[in-house]
Amino acid sequence: MDSVRKLLKPFGFLWLLTFVYYKPKSLNIALYFIIKMVDKGSLIKNFKECIDGGLSEEMQKRYRNAVELYYKAAVALCDIIILEQEGDIPDYHKKRDEILEKLNGQVNQIRVGLHTIYRQSYYKTDFTISNTKEMKNAIEKIVFLKKPGREIEEIIKKI
Repeated sequence: MDSVRKLLKPFGFLWLLTFVYYKPKSLNIALYFIIKMVDKGSLIKNFKECIDGGLSEEMQKRYRNAVELYYKAAVALCDIIILEQEGDIPDYHKKRDEILEKLNGQVNQIRVGLHTIYRQSYYKTDFTISNTKEMKNAIEKIVFLKKPGREIEEIIKKI
């Protein structure tokens, strides 16, 4: 699958339709898989929406929701970094961790720390403004370390 993605990347294909023919016993089954290739513009849009949503939730003093959205923004930021370096993003978190560790261990350590805070949002309800500041500072630090581009830098000026 990765080889297909790498092959199609230079052509700018965003969608790939794969046909698989399966014949168990006498039953013929045709399966179609649609694989969405991710583009940087979509990730930047997702990053912006998460930052804007986090700011909105923070203004309304809904800090747990803000923490969740800032974490999602951080993951989108990491995906942008991975996409720029690898040409595609992984489908699961463990692979994302491996790639981030290889590309920049410090960025991965920041993301893992944020994940610890994010996981608390499953059961903790008493988040504070300091939790949201910690998330925003971590996002700013990732941007400082990796310099993912002017668009991202403009977005984080809001925080």
